[in-house]
Amino acid sequence: MHKDGSIAGKIDFIQAFEAFSSGASLGDRPSQIFLASAYETGEGVKINYKEALKWHLAAAQDNDTEQLKVCDYYTNGWGTKIDYKKSFEYCRRASINGNAEATQRLANHFYRGWGVEKNIMKAYSLLIVSKELGNTSVDKYLSYIKTLLSEDEILKSQGEVEFWLEEITIKELQNIHLKRTSGL
Repeated sequence: MHKDGSIAGKIDFIQAFEAFSSGASLGDRPSQIFLASAYETGEGVKINYKEALKWHLAAAQDNDTEQLKVCDYYTNGWGTKIDYKKSFEYCRRASINGNAEATQRLANHFYRGWGVEKNIMKAYSLLIVSKELGNTSVDKYLSYIKTLLSEDEILKSQGEVEFWLEEITIKELQNIHLKRTSGL
C-alpha cells in the first residue's frame, strides 16, 4: 500500500487486506468497513454477502451509514434471510442517529407493515422528519400519503414528528458528550 492509501497491485492488496482483516478482528471500525465493502463489491475478493453483512454488523454500533446498510441487507435478504423485524430495528437506529435516508426507509416499513404494525400516520410523520433532515426526494411520497389521512390524523402526525426530532436531538447530544469526554 502506498503512503496515499492507494493499493497498486495484487501484492499490495493482499498485504492491505491482511492488515485490514487483523484490524477488523480487533474492533477497528474503518477496517471493518473496508472488509464489508470489499466483500460487498468483490474488490480483490470474491463477492460474499454473508461476510459483508458480518462486517457491516460489526461496524454498525453508532455508525448510521453502516446501520442503514444492515437495514438493507435484512430487507433484501443479502447474505441472510429476509428479516423485516431486524431491518426495522437497524433503520430505526440509523434514523435516530439522524440519517435522512434511513428515516425514509423507516417510513416505508410503517407504510408496508414490515417488521412493525402498519401505520400510515407514522409513515407520513417519518417522511416529514426525513425531509427536515434534508431528504427532498420524499416530497412525491408525502403528497400521496397525505391523501390517505384524515385532517385529524395529519394534525396528530405533528406530535410524532416532534417526538422523532427530539429522539434525534437527544442522540446527537449524547454523541457530542461522548466525544468530549473521550477526548476525541
